[in-house]
Amino acid sequence: MRCSGGGGGGGGGGRYDYVEVYNGGDEQSPMLGKFCGKIAPSPIISSGSQLLIKFVSDYETHGAGFSVRYEVFKTGPECSRNFTAPRGVVKTPGFPEKYPNNLDCTFMIFAPKMSEIVVEFDSFDMEPDTTPPPGALCRYDWLEIWDGFPAGEEKEEGFG
Repeated sequence: MRCSGGGGGGGGGGRYDYVEVYNGGDEQSPMLGKFCGKIAPSPIISSGSQLLIKFVSDYETHGAGFSVRYEVFKTGPECSRNFTAPRGVVKTPGFPEKYPNNLDCTFMIFAPKMSEIVVEFDSFDMEPDTTPPPGALCRYDWLEIWDGFPAGEEKEEGFG
């Protein structure tokens, strides 16, 4: 692929090949980048559930093209839940298989006033942090348990 000037493809009568990536499902979505040449771009992460990749080729010189690997990550409310029943089971997405990367799940357990909540682990297998620097624990994957809402409350336990 060829392109000219400032990281974008040139105009000039369709003399350039390029790939455009949009943060959404159409070309009116914000463009995340326009790429050409022989150096692959850094990883691109969408802010939502759609990513448009547009490939344009002209009539002149051509290259081998491109190959893109992608991975879909579950985020947001799909892995967060509220629990109000007197008993229940909280599981990571996909349990007992491995959980996906890049999750940020919040599980809220609500009990009536004048009640206690007892949490007992049946299974616990998370990515270990085998060489943490001094004062750091669980840099990669962790579980936090709070007594009350997280904002402004003291954390009860951190596990990982």
